[in-house]
Amino acid sequence: MPATRASTARKTATLPCRIATAMAWTVAVARMKCVARLQQEPRPIGDKEWQKIQVHSIIQFLTEHHYEHGAISPQTLKSPTTKDFVNIVSFLLKNVDPNFKFNGKYEDEVPVVFKALGYKFTINKGPLQSVGAQHSWPPLLAALSWLVELLNVRGPAAPTA
Repeated sequence: MPATRASTARKTATLPCRIATAMAWTVAVARMKCVARLQQEPRPIGDKEWQKIQVHSIIQFLTEHHYEHGAISPQTLKSPTTKDFVNIVSFLLKNVDPNFKFNGKYEDEVPVVFKALGYKFTINKGPLQSVGAQHSWPPLLAALSWLVELLNVRGPAAPTA
């Protein structure tokens, strides 16, 4: 019996430590969830009406700034091809820096460039590999509309001679 009491005493002595550890983990997880919520997209990117407004804004910017690849229709921006997306992103980024050019895979460069410009949300490679897919397009549309807003506030860069 004395051995059992000793092991029981040891177990009960470590119990508060285990509870404290479990509570610390719970607090840490709660904090991570809170931070994740703060970093989630606050715009209603899945809302069709919001998307329609953003598409109109992008088309207006492209038209006013003489988009070099011809007219873009709202239908094109509902589910763009990868080529359409790359052309639009390139055009917009050339308005930030007239010397901009993708040097490698656009899937690798787009997230880095947007982050460098101050875009607060992560652009993952998955959506960039399937641009027009129903689940991929809303966050990419949100990124494009942010870039257009940035350009409208800041103004396009002057072309270099």
